[in-house]
Amino acid sequence: YSRIEDLNLLDITVEEPALDHTENIYEDIFKIKQFRLGKPQDTRGYLIDEIFESEKNYVQMLETIIIHFLDKLRPVLTITDIKIVFQNIEELKAIHEKLLQRLKRDIDRGGETIGECFVK
Repeated sequence: YSRIEDLNLLDITVEEPALDHTENIYEDIFKIKQFRLGKPQDTRGYLIDEIFESEKNYVQMLETIIIHFLDKLRPVLTITDIKIVFQNIEELKAIHEKLLQRLKRDIDRGGETIGECFVK
């Protein structure tokens, strides 16, 4: 076409791909759920709260990656590709879930020995 006006004469219909609304991948990836254990009373309490929230969000992000990407790509990728792309993500998730449980348990007990959660 030599002129842009010629394009207006064509009857071009572009169909939008059907969206699967049952899986809101981007919403799962980018939402950060806030779950505060109570309003911190001091700087130490605030820091403990932030550590807990950060760890919880990290575990949720790992879970989202596993569900929405690893599980869906597992039938397509080779074992070598999975190891390269998702390097130990399931093991990481398991380790951080245990840490999150320890943090929660220690916070429920007052948070006085929270440092021990990281050395176990």
